[in-house]
Amino acid sequence: MDISTTKKDESGNVLKPESRYSDWGVFGLGYRPGCSSIVSTFRLGTSNRKLLLERIKKVCNHELGHNFGLPHCTSSETCVLRDAAETIKTVDNVDDTLCNICKAKI
Repeated sequence: MDISTTKKDESGNVLKPESRYSDWGVFGLGYRPGCSSIVSTFRLGTSNRKLLLERIKKVCNHELGHNFGLPHCTSSETCVLRDAAETIKTVDNVDDTLCNICKAKI
């Protein structure tokens, strides 16, 4: 099953173009801080089982980082919390762990 959210700016307005961001498909969502998150495999699909499991692990670790109160990382290009995972490419290009700066925040 696919999951989505509405992507908004700091003022609470839907990002432009609204047609793209009012129903924004995501890999996962996690409360920050919080005790729950959700991950969907719908957009992570590949026939390569090993790659699929790597992607699931990264998205799960990303959402758990939010559950622990961490924001998106701006310190490391490869931190699992680097920016919002907006494309498969962003998921594939990060590590499956936190950078040292994010680890220190927990």
